[in-house]
Amino acid sequence: MEDGIVKIDDISPQIIYGPEGTWKAPTLANDGGGALMSYMDSTFHMTTGEGSYATLLFNGSAVTAFGALRGNHGVYQVFLDGKLVNETLGAGNDLYQQVLWKGEGLGLSHHNLTLVNRPSLTNLSLLPDPGGWIYLDIDFFLVNPAGPLMTGSIVTTQHDDGDSAFKYSGSGWSTQQSDMNQGGGFRQSSTPGDSVSLSFFGPRVQIFGNLGWQYATYSVSIDGGEQTTYIGNASQLYSKVPLFTAAMLGNTSHTITLTNVAADSPGNLAIDYAVVNYTLDSASEASASSAYSLPVIPSVVIDPSVVTSDFQPEPSSRTSHISLGSSLRSTSTSAPHLVSTSQIPGPSIEAGNSQSSASLATQHPAVIWSPIVAAIIVSGLLLALWIWTKRRREG
Repeated sequence: MEDGIVKIDDISPQIIYGPEGTWKAPTLANDGGGALMSYMDSTFHMTTGEGSYATLLFNGSAVTAFGALRGNHGVYQVFLDGKLVNETLGAGNDLYQQVLWKGEGLGLSHHNLTLVNRPSLTNLSLLPDPGGWIYLDIDFFLVNPAGPLMTGSIVTTQHDDGDSAFKYSGSGWSTQQSDMNQGGGFRQSSTPGDSVSLSFFGPRVQIFGNLGWQYATYSVSIDGGEQTTYIGNASQLYSKVPLFTAAMLGNTSHTITLTNVAADSPGNLAIDYAVVNYTLDSASEASASSAYSLPVIPSVVIDPSVVTSDFQPEPSSRTSHISLGSSLRSTSTSAPHLVSTSQIPGPSIEAGNSQSSASLATQHPAVIWSPIVAAIIVSGLLLALWIWTKRRREG
């Protein structure tokens, strides 16, 4: 949390990916394109699913989503607190760690930001590499809780898992050695009900730990308040992952508690370290509320099927976004129906002839009218011959 800016990587449990099974986190072993190292911390999530979404739960006044702009990336939609605020084509020539959307002046409260993949709205002719699947990827988020809570000089402190600020409860905790973790190790427990509490001073805190197939569900509560549950399971091992971030506490003393609520073994909870921000400005403490409520995880994040492509975001001074251009947006939700020239009735036009039959008639009226005049003359002659022949017979 340098300068108070909170970074949340794509692998954080505070990001909800859905529907289940539609997102993939590439590894060095299966990264066939060799692009993994271009992403922040060499991790990202990607999807090709229509309507697949990624939702970040955060509290703060500004948020920025980052990802890649690549040749096979299509249209994606952005929802803030359930409201559609932007629709953009994410195609580019392999540009990494790019801003996908930025919102500012959001108000100091809980928010959820959702990005939705919409291949069906993508005009393939606009993509540098339109072959195959249409992708959306998520790299990381930056959250800025700027406001009256942090008006003074910001001080940052770090607590390793063995610091006295951490209090471990339960019989299952053990110290594990690992070069991948801060300080060369971490604390871990596989016993349901075991918990760890961190006492700290300041309005912002971030707890880091491990994710992986052997890690499971844990809950978080602040100052004895309600608990919110997060999933620590992942397809591979990750270290130094932000397990939880709180950014709008009062500039005073707090206690955050993480509890292992795994129902199945091994179900580990691993604690690596914590980062805390506080301010030296006493006025910040007076302006901040000591009460804190955790963000509510929505049971249904978004239903992209009810969203049309011709949306018009309401003008607002509270949000801003970066768009790659309205000309890149698709205005059709389905592919155009193409008809071959053999199916079109009427005279055929030779290749290279840009003139239509209508233009030919306008420029050369005799082409159409001469046969008509000739037909009238011939008809008149035949009629005269018939009258002459009839009179001779009568005479």
